[in-house]
Amino acid sequence: EITPINNTNDGQFSHDSGSPQIVFQIAKQAGFLVPNSVRVNFDVTSVGSFSQSIGVASVFNQVTLSTHEGQTIENIKNYNQFLSTVMPIPHSSDDFCTTLQSKFLVGSSQEMTSLINTQKTGVSMPLMTGFMNSNIPVPLNMLGLELNLELAPSSLCLKEVVPNPNSYHLENVSLSYDVLIPNEEGMEAMRKLSKGQISYNS
Repeated sequence: EITPINNTNDGQFSHDSGSPQIVFQIAKQAGFLVPNSVRVNFDVTSVGSFSQSIGVASVFNQVTLSTHEGQTIENIKNYNQFLSTVMPIPHSSDDFCTTLQSKFLVGSSQEMTSLINTQKTGVSMPLMTGFMNSNIPVPLNMLGLELNLELAPSSLCLKEVVPNPNSYHLENVSLSYDVLIPNEEGMEAMRKLSKGQISYNS
């Protein structure tokens, strides 16, 4: 588990407070990253209600994954709008009370979603991108990865439910993921092979 390299003094991130970007760096190492194990973890507090279809994921406006050398692997602009088209349509209250509520803070009614969002709530959210949905291990000995999350303005991701202006902030932000560690012989081979080419079809 790692924390942002651009952490703020108070540990809070919000577009409206002038901290609109969250940046993580996954270091080079002798191991294999499991992309679909990656989770963005944070506590969220808001005044206003997030989208009933994608919940608190609406705070992420853009997701960019690149190498430490600056080569872009994947860039999704308007990530929140993209999610609204690819997220499955729930067919029962069970859908709301399991995956959608636990991962994205989506409630089975607008009132429930508002109640969830106005309290400080912990989230551990997967990133629904092509790279992060893969279960093919990625060798980290050849490249370090940088993940840049750009936050959306409150006016674009919150629906007003109280007289006060809409606002939100994230705190205790971290990134967790699984790394497969090879045996001693495999680790030695990975240390020697520090350069190479990796193909990724988006």
